[in-house]
Amino acid sequence: MNSYSEALRYAENKFKELGIKSAHLDSIILLEKTINKGRSYILAHSEENLSQIDKFKFKKLINKRSKYKPVAQLLSNKEFYGRNFYINKNVLTPRPETEEIIVQFDELIRNNKLSQKCKVCDLGTGSGVIGITLKLEHPDISMDLVDLFPKTLRVAKKNVVIHSTSVNLIKSDLLSKASQNYDVIVANLPYVPSNIAINNEAKHEPSKAIFAREDGIYYYRRMFDEIKDFRKKPLYIILEFLDETSDSINYLATLNNYKLINRTGLISTYSLSK
Repeated sequence: MNSYSEALRYAENKFKELGIKSAHLDSIILLEKTINKGRSYILAHSEENLSQIDKFKFKKLINKRSKYKPVAQLLSNKEFYGRNFYINKNVLTPRPETEEIIVQFDELIRNNKLSQKCKVCDLGTGSGVIGITLKLEHPDISMDLVDLFPKTLRVAKKNVVIHSTSVNLIKSDLLSKASQNYDVIVANLPYVPSNIAINNEAKHEPSKAIFAREDGIYYYRRMFDEIKDFRKKPLYIILEFLDETSDSINYLATLNNYKLINRTGLISTYSLSK
């Protein structure tokens, strides 16, 4: 494994043997990180040799990826809605499907269902990607990033600084110490039932951000119980959850006077019934 092309071939073959579907792309991304060059440079100089130090670095990354550690964790970076965010082992890696939360929020603004200056809570914010993205897309909204865990909030705070956004970070067990005056709550809380098997990559992510006890709706049940006591209830709630639990979530929403108005993939928007 001397040249870039040999290094890529070595890594890709190893990843394929392990059943990693993104073997080719992962190999390029890890080599980019190793030599600090873009893929166009790598492809144009495919016969250039790696230094001994870079060989060592690349093999180290290959070994970590071979243990199914997510590429995003190896890079400490993940793209979300066209922007790069810092992540680490203390937060869930943002998924492309979660971008639909931004799309559905945008639709509410565009259709004048919400004020440009509405007050929003990103509940269970994790790395902060949802709330920060919403604030960047709609600068006049007021945004609270709410999470229980200090290590998680440190990641969110770092992303707030990276993207120079003006938001509030609140340490709270769900909504217990947050405002009771939100127009919108967006939430990607843990929603996987504890008896469901997860893939090898997800095993490297914090289980507290994935599992929601046996039925998968524990945290959403608690959220709706807390909203029930709010004097002013949110006009809209946008949630991510599994198809398998959709009937249970819809039932919880209906019990609390919310109706489903939009559903795309794993994302649903609920409106307060009037």
